[in-house]
Amino acid sequence: MKGEAGYTGQAGVLPGDLVFILEEKEHEEFTRKGCDLLIKRKISLFESLCGFRFVVEHLDGRKLVVESGRGTVTKPDSWKCINDEGMPVHGAPFQKGNLYVNFNVAFPDHVALEKCALLEKVFEKEAAAASA
Repeated sequence: MKGEAGYTGQAGVLPGDLVFILEEKEHEEFTRKGCDLLIKRKISLFESLCGFRFVVEHLDGRKLVVESGRGTVTKPDSWKCINDEGMPVHGAPFQKGNLYVNFNVAFPDHVALEKCALLEKVFEKEAAAASA
């Protein structure tokens, strides 16, 4: 029995438990919620209205492209789910949680009057409905 787990080599001495204490460190970009990973991303008002594309470096070094199509509107505090890019599920190492991206849309502090006129032309129907 020498060299096997639990062997103490002394008569009358019971083998003890090996206890591991894991301390989860905070990451500057990722937050863990069970098997899922969450990140927050700031996008411009233009990107929220016209689409965006950016790269996220995953914890294992892989590069993930996160994008929305042209003309797809991303509202403030909205979420995008990237399936199977979270952490492995306990007891099922080939199954993974999801990666969720939470969007914060950066609005300008002010808009110049000439740009307001351009925006009115772009959003002609919406501007007419709002003023009616």
